[in-house]
Amino acid sequence: MTDARKVIVEKPGGPEVMSLVSENVPPPKEGEVTIRQTAIGFNFIDIYQ
Repeated sequence: MTDARKVIVEKPGGPEVMSLVSENVPPPKEGEVTIRQTAIGFNFIDIYQ
C-alpha cells in the first residue's frame, strides 16, 4: 500500500479549519492507475466550500 497525505476542510473558514491527514491508498484495480503528485495548490475559494 501507498501512504498519501490529504488536506481536509470540514467547514468554511480560514486556514485554521484545514487539517493534514495521512491514509493508506490501496493498490490500483485492473484498468486503474496510481498517480503521484509532488505539488498541489489551493485557491482562496477552496476553503470556503
